[in-house]
Amino acid sequence: NPNPNPNPNPNPNPNPNAAELSMIEESAGAMWALAADSPQSSKEAIATSGAIGMLMNMLTNCNTKKSADNAAGGLAALAEKCLENIKTIVRAQVAAIGTRAPPWRAIRLLSALALLCNTGKPSQDAVSHEENVIKYLVDWLTTTNKEVQAQAARVTLALASNNKGTQALVGNDGGIPPLVKLLEVKYMEDGVLEAQRFSAMALWHLATLPKNRVAIEAARGIKPLISMLADDGEQVPLLAAMILVRHANHGSELIGAIVSAGGIIPLVNLLSSGTAASKQMAASTLAAIGAVATNRDEIVAANAILPLVNLLKSHELGTPEAAARALASLARADGEESADDSGRKMLGGAHYRHASIHMAAGVKWLIHMLDGSNLTKGEHRLKPPLTGGWPSLRVGVAGCHETEEMFPGSQVDFGVKIGMQEQGAQTIAELAYGDYSMQDTIIELGGLAPLLSLVRSGSPAAQEFSARALWYLSMQIHNQRVFVTEAAVPDLVVLLKNGSPQAQMLAAATLSEIAQG
Repeated sequence: NPNPNPNPNPNPNPNPNAAELSMIEESAGAMWALAADSPQSSKEAIATSGAIGMLMNMLTNCNTKKSADNAAGGLAALAEKCLENIKTIVRAQVAAIGTRAPPWRAIRLLSALALLCNTGKPSQDAVSHEENVIKYLVDWLTTTNKEVQAQAARVTLALASNNKGTQALVGNDGGIPPLVKLLEVKYMEDGVLEAQRFSAMALWHLATLPKNRVAIEAARGIKPLISMLADDGEQVPLLAAMILVRHANHGSELIGAIVSAGGIIPLVNLLSSGTAASKQMAASTLAAIGAVATNRDEIVAANAILPLVNLLKSHELGTPEAAARALASLARADGEESADDSGRKMLGGAHYRHASIHMAAGVKWLIHMLDGSNLTKGEHRLKPPLTGGWPSLRVGVAGCHETEEMFPGSQVDFGVKIGMQEQGAQTIAELAYGDYSMQDTIIELGGLAPLLSLVRSGSPAAQEFSARALWYLSMQIHNQRVFVTEAAVPDLVVLLKNGSPQAQMLAAATLSEIAQG
């Protein structure tokens, strides 16, 4: 078990010869440059000449950080896309982190191993095949030196990035509990919380696997993640929200853990106070939490509706959709009878939540989402061209910009899951279902015309969601007359002939309702 001396001398030779140090640094740098520019056969020849042993010696024993950095870069360059070298270099580096070392040396070795893992899957897999590698990392993750812990977390992140095999190994061999523990450690370097940041990013990757998500919750990882939502800075709350959304999207038990740990209020606060990306993640998490009936009124009581409505006007790609999806979850009524039976008090019910969304101008901006005018404060309504229809305008995409990738792979949890028009129509359908007052409101606010436009020219998904909304809106006699006035029947007949099976069924149901009026 590595147990570094907490007070090492980082410079084993206090009076190095400046000329010798310069020569060593230049040699390591030259070898790095040579390896980086060489084809595979040349890399193998360089390694055969003894370069790996020399670079490992520099990494372990040289007096300056520059020499160590050059040595680490040279080793990574020799390994990249060269399977013969990978095995030798990995074996040497893993053996090195498995030996007792003072902190200054451990930091160098771990940093070099992270750089090696970042060269790609072959290096990750080779590291994972070395015996006891996760044990060594756990030992360094649990040492008392925070800078060493940060570098150990960095290696775990590099090892687990976008690799389900290594993610399973880290989870199975006990790597998750020490990472969870490090969520509470704040080691400052250049203003960044290194140990916490690397641990959170590693846990995000590990949470790809169901077994690892359970392990994170079992290690009591939810509560520190929720505490991180209110942390200073931009990255820490975003990282926490990204991990929580991965948990919330995979089962009611994990949602229950988030709610039980007091997650709703910090997530709601993040809708207003966070970065653009944090707001999107918070909205997505609340959408998943709201899918559980007993949580809906609690989310409304935390004052989530107004900030969610404000996000319907965001230019961040995927944010209007995430906010609308959260509002759709709050609009739902399914499961609330069983929620009453469970003993948890329902505060207002679906119709109360519908009214609250309307009072916050949510219905108005959802209707604007149907033609993209939510991105222009409702001032510029678009019309679909005859050729290509709404999809050719890329509504909800052309007017938005992408969230920047935080680290390799993170972009997977951002962006459009379904389009802005489709999500707007789906949420309007949820609001209209079984609520006569809301049906009247949607029609009074001009919702019928853009829904019919999507029936004519929208994507198959937009046609289905719009047809469902129209079916619900057609259930009152006085609204059926409005359908006739707005010339809805010809559009529904065309959909009945040409739409998807689901759209055809909904068009038939709507026409049946209109016929009764």
